[in-house]
Amino acid sequence: MLAGAGAWDWDMVNDRIDWSEALFRLFGLDPATDRASIGTWRAATHPDDWPPIERAMTESIRERRPFAMTFRIALPTG
Repeated sequence: MLAGAGAWDWDMVNDRIDWSEALFRLFGLDPATDRASIGTWRAATHPDDWPPIERAMTESIRERRPFAMTFRIALPTG
């Protein structure tokens, strides 16, 4: 977790994502009712930020290196 911003782990082999409770809160979501997924993450991300995120994530996977990115969050409250 960086500066209380939350953490996540993506098991690509089993297509499972685990989010910390802090990450759910950061996204304005409830861990009891919302599900951690790439779709949920994408929906919570500012639309203009998703293309560079996708490129960086693809490069990270291809090059087998850690993924780190700064992006904006679009909260459900607007």
